[in-house]
Amino acid sequence: MTTVTLLHPGAMGPEVGAQAHRAGTRVLHVPTGRGSASVERARKAGLEAAESLGSALAVSDLVLSICPPHAAEDVAREVLEHAFTGVYVEGTPSAPIGPSVSTRPAANVASPWSTARSSALPPDRTAPRGST
Repeated sequence: MTTVTLLHPGAMGPEVGAQAHRAGTRVLHVPTGRGSASVERARKAGLEAAESLGSALAVSDLVLSICPPHAAEDVAREVLEHAFTGVYVEGTPSAPIGPSVSTRPAANVASPWSTARSSALPPDRTAPRGST
């Protein structure tokens, strides 16, 4: 079974997580530091609460980041602080470059925004799907 960590189920994330859960994916979220409304939306969507970001990443194949654009870079940095080797997907709505996917281990991926600002994106770095 594929395990996904969803960061962070606010207004939009729970429905995305619920769709993945209905398809048979184990979907985790990290309730620490989140508001009670966000935690309740995640619970109703069938998302599983993880003890911490580290514990969620340790068992996840994929991280799906859906957060406000102003927080996207900080969330990516938080993930980079851990030994996560799965796929990191930046799905922030209205992101400067749109949703992007990294197919390299997270430890080898720079912040998606610093990479996106470069004039030429190498094909093995974070880039919008189909742009390389």
